[in-house]
Amino acid sequence: EAVEAQAKIETAIEEGGISEADAAELAKAQGLDSRVVSRDGEPLAVTSDFRPDRLNFTVNDNWVTEVSIG
Repeated sequence: EAVEAQAKIETAIEEGGISEADAAELAKAQGLDSRVVSRDGEPLAVTSDFRPDRLNFTVNDNWVTEVSIG
């Protein structure tokens, strides 16, 4: 599920963008947790544990610019 959600968000980024709220909603709809790991160029304090049921977002001006699983 995480790989599918990641692919959907990456496609949305390539096609013009996806907001942080919409990306979080998409993750939740797939039964996944999500978190922001970087906001406006500043890394945020996050745990280093890998979770295959969680998406990590890099956000700039409330738009997701990168997504990864973990």
